[in-house]
Amino acid sequence: MSPAPSLYLPQPTGLQPLHPLTKLVLTLTVLSGAISLADPRYVFATYGLILVPLAGWSRILGPFLRYSFRALAPFLLSLVIIQGFFYPGELVIFSLGPFHYKAEGLGFALLFSGRLLVGLGASLLLLLTTRMDHLMQALTQRGLSAQIAYIVVTTLQIIPRFQSRGEAIFDAQRARGLKTEGSLLRRARALFFLVPPLLFSSLMETDARAVALEARGFGKPGPKTSWAVLTDSGGQRIVRALCAVAALAMIGIRLAAVARPR
Repeated sequence: MSPAPSLYLPQPTGLQPLHPLTKLVLTLTVLSGAISLADPRYVFATYGLILVPLAGWSRILGPFLRYSFRALAPFLLSLVIIQGFFYPGELVIFSLGPFHYKAEGLGFALLFSGRLLVGLGASLLLLLTTRMDHLMQALTQRGLSAQIAYIVVTTLQIIPRFQSRGEAIFDAQRARGLKTEGSLLRRARALFFLVPPLLFSSLMETDARAVALEARGFGKPGPKTSWAVLTDSGGQRIVRALCAVAALAMIGIRLAAVARPR
């Protein structure tokens, strides 16, 4: 079985040498902050003042920004347009015929877009700085079921796996004479010929992966050995504990604010 596609970019400094659980806890803490914050300015500040410097420190700033904005741009455009016109509110910014673009809709669109950006950025930071096999090993060493750890890692690998397989299918279709460049209609037609083989090949790969895991004794109980040795430190354990406390505190404050009568 070929190695699973991955976005991991190895570097000797930054987040890459840290323990996988440290990066996972950091990701969950940033996600908790994005969900808890109700002001879009603070949400975007979380991305710009936390995630971007961490990506720069890890020497992956270019790919990090490129992946983030490629994925977010379509959602941002549609959210700003749709929510601005149809979200309930009273403060009208401008009118277009019978439709009124409202400030409340723009604020909601920016808040939701900011949360998407932070969630996507935190996940990308984890994927770009962490080997998934090391993350799975770290989770199982902490007592998590191997089956659950595999589900977590496989979920994180969905995007690079589909991207790699989609590119391979596109190359194969081009070799057979399919036109994939040009007008929007031609690209949509090419996408139609991409989806069925992508789905069928994914199902076939799932079956092959299940057979390979069973052959390697994945489901057998007892301790497992590994060639990789994950280094941890007391400082990282303290950082993980502080991040967990901060995440719980932010969620608690947000729940209290929502439950407070107005």
